[in-house]
Amino acid sequence: MPRGYSTTRVLLFPGLPILIALLLLTTVRNVRAQPQIVPMLRSTEQNFTAVVVRGSDTLIAGDRSTLGVLRDGQLMLMNPPGPLVDIVDGIALNDKAFFLDAAGAVLIVEGDRITRMTPSAPALGMGLYRDSLALVCADRLLLCDTRGIVIRSEVWPDSIQFRSGSTIDNVIVGVTRDSLVVRVREGDVKVIDSTRSDYEQYTRSSSLLFVTGEWGAVTYSLAHDRSVNLDLQGSKLEELLRMGGARYIAKSSTASDIVLLAINRPIGNGLRSPVYLCRVSDTTLTVDVTIQSAMLANAESIAALHITGQSFIGVGPSSMIMLYEDGGTRYPLGYRNTQVVQTAKGPAGEACLLHLYDKDSVKGLFRFRSSFDRPWMESQLFHATSGSQPSCSLAVGEQYAYVSIDNVMYRATPEIASIVPTGTATGIHDLTASGNFLVYTSALAARSFISSDEGRTWDTVRGGKLTVGGDGRLYSVIAGVEVHSIAQDNPNDSTVTKLPNDAILSRLLRSTSGIVAVIVPLATSANEVSLIRLSVGRQIADVTYRLPVSNRWDLVSLALVGDSGAVIADESFDYFCHLFADGTQSTPIATSMANHLAYPPALVWLGLSSDSTYLEAFSNTADAIRVPLRGTTSVDEESLLQWVALTACYPNPTSDNMTVQIRALPHADFTTWRIGVYSLDGSIVKDLKPHALQWSSADTAQDIHVSLNHIPQGVYLVVSSNRGYVECQHIAIVR
Repeated sequence: MPRGYSTTRVLLFPGLPILIALLLLTTVRNVRAQPQIVPMLRSTEQNFTAVVVRGSDTLIAGDRSTLGVLRDGQLMLMNPPGPLVDIVDGIALNDKAFFLDAAGAVLIVEGDRITRMTPSAPALGMGLYRDSLALVCADRLLLCDTRGIVIRSEVWPDSIQFRSGSTIDNVIVGVTRDSLVVRVREGDVKVIDSTRSDYEQYTRSSSLLFVTGEWGAVTYSLAHDRSVNLDLQGSKLEELLRMGGARYIAKSSTASDIVLLAINRPIGNGLRSPVYLCRVSDTTLTVDVTIQSAMLANAESIAALHITGQSFIGVGPSSMIMLYEDGGTRYPLGYRNTQVVQTAKGPAGEACLLHLYDKDSVKGLFRFRSSFDRPWMESQLFHATSGSQPSCSLAVGEQYAYVSIDNVMYRATPEIASIVPTGTATGIHDLTASGNFLVYTSALAARSFISSDEGRTWDTVRGGKLTVGGDGRLYSVIAGVEVHSIAQDNPNDSTVTKLPNDAILSRLLRSTSGIVAVIVPLATSANEVSLIRLSVGRQIADVTYRLPVSNRWDLVSLALVGDSGAVIADESFDYFCHLFADGTQSTPIATSMANHLAYPPALVWLGLSSDSTYLEAFSNTADAIRVPLRGTTSVDEESLLQWVALTACYPNPTSDNMTVQIRALPHADFTTWRIGVYSLDGSIVKDLKPHALQWSSADTAQDIHVSLNHIPQGVYLVVSSNRGYVECQHIAIVR
C-alpha cells in the first residue's frame, strides 16, 4: 500500500488497540455506515463540475462519479472505481489528471486507467504546490508525486483547522472552521480576510486566487502576498460584488492570466449583463472580449472551465458542455437541461418524473424500476412548448406506478415501457398510494379524495394527508390540529384525536395496526419528535424522543419497524438512529452522505429492505440509496441489529457496588455479546455477562448489579460489544 494512505477496514486485536478503537467509537461521527447510491439519471444527465485538459484530451467530470473524455464532439464515458461520489475539482499535472471527490479521495487518470486513492486524512481542496500535487486537509498539507504517493506531510501551524482550501504556487489559502480566510506560506500564517462570510469556492489563475461566496469575494495576490481590490474598467470589483449583485468568476487554467467574469448587477443591463474575458495584470482586469448575453445566456451556470487565449470550454449543470471559439458558442452534447420534477417510492418500486428542456420545448419523461439493482424503463409523457407543459403527479402503489397528467390517470409496471389510462381526476395535489388505494388532496388541504379502482371513481373525505391505516380505517388531518378517523363501511363510525397545541403534524404513516402521527414541536429549540399511535381510531401510545444530535431535524424521514419502534433520519440523510417504544433511542449513525454528494438530497421515502439488512431511501434527486446495516462501525461486516447499548453506569465514581444499564436491539444475539470492566491496557478486570439475563423482543432493557470491591481504585472502562459494534463508558473507583 502506498505511504500516506489507509484502508477503511479496521481489525481489532486484544490489548491496547481495542481500547484505542473503543475510545474512537464513543464519538458519534466515528460510527459510520457507507451508503450505496444508484441514480436514475444517466451519466450524461448529471451535473458537470470539472474540466481538465491533459495533453490532447479534454476530461469532463461531475456528480455521481461521472467521468469521460470529450473527443470529436462526443463524450466517451469512463468507468471509475466505486463508490459513486460527486467530483468537485480537477487539475492536470504532467501527463495525468487528478480529480477530487466529495469524500476527500482522489481519482488519478493516466491514459484510460483510473486509480482511486484515499488519503490518510480526507482532502478538502486540491491544487499544485510547486511541482507536486497538494491536498489541503483539515489539519495538514499532503504533498504527493504523480503516482499519488504522499512524499511529505505538514501539520498546519498554530493548530489551524481548515474547512476548505486551495493552493497557488507555494501558498495555501483556505477558510478556517471559524470562517477566517488565511494564507499559509512556509510555516507563516496571515489572516487575509476576517469578515467571516460564506466563502467556499476557489478559482486559480497564475497570479491570483479568488475565494468566493454567494455575496462576496476575496482575491489573494501572489505578488503582493495579501488580499487586493481588483480594478475593472475603473470600478472596484469587490465593492461591486458586495453590493448584492449575483456574480460569477469562472475557473481559469493555472498557467493562464485570463478569467471569465460575469456580473449581473450593477454592471450591464440588469440580469442579462454581458460576459467578459479579462486579462489579469497585477490588480487590473482588462476586458479582451465582451460576449453578449444572447450568445452566452447561461454563463452564470458554468461550474468550471478551461481557457485558451480567447476561447474556452465550460461545463455546468445537466451535462452542459459549452465551447466558445471564433466568436461563437456551440454545445457538443446539445443545449438541454434535465430537471427531476417528482420522485416516489412504494412496494412496486421507485419512479421519477423528469422535464427535459431543449431550447423552446420540453419533454416529460417517466422512469420506473422495481428495485434498487434493476434497470429502469422509460416512457415519454408529453412534448410541449416550454411554459405550457401539463401538470403531473406521481405515486407508487402495491403493484403499479400511477401518473396523473392534467385530468387523466395512468398506470405502469416496471416491466412494460408504456403507460395506460385507467381513470380521471380533477385538481390533483400530492397524489399518493396508500395500501390498495389512490389518494390525493385538494390544493387547500380541506378535502381528500380516495379511489379503490385506479382512479375510475373517487370518494370525498374531509381533511388532508389522507392515509389508509393498517386497521382499514381512513385517517386524515383537519386544520393541522386534529386527526380524523372513519370506518370505510360506516361513515357514522368516526373519531377525532386532538394534537398538541405547541406542535405541528409532519406526516401520517401506515402501521400494521393503524397509523402513526409524526409530531414536531413548533419551538425551534425543541429538538424532539413525537410518535402518536392510533388503532381503530383511538390513541394507544404517545412517545416523545429527544433527538440525540445538536442540529434540529426539521423535516425528518421515518420508517416504522413493526409496532415496537422506528428508524429516523434527518432530511438529507446525514444521520439515522433507532427509536424504541419506551422513548429511548440508539446512538446516531453517520451515513457519510455529506461525504459522497456535494449537495445532499432531501429524502422522500425511508424504509427497511425486505430482509432487514439495509436501510433504504429514495431522494428528490432520483437517487436510490442503501445503507447496509452491516459493518457500520468499519470494524467488521456484522449487523447493526446486533447492537447492545450501554445506557448508564452509576454511581460513578463508586467505591463498591455499581449498576450498569443496557438496552439491546430485539434481534441482538445474546450468545456473542460481551460486557465487562477493562483496564486501560486492554485487559479484562471483571466479566459482567454472568450477571446479565437473556433479553426478549418484548423486554430488551435491564439493570446489571455488580460488586467492584475487589478491583483496585483507578479509572476503568465498561465495554459492551457484539459482533463489531462497541460502546464504552469511563468509570472511576475511589476509596
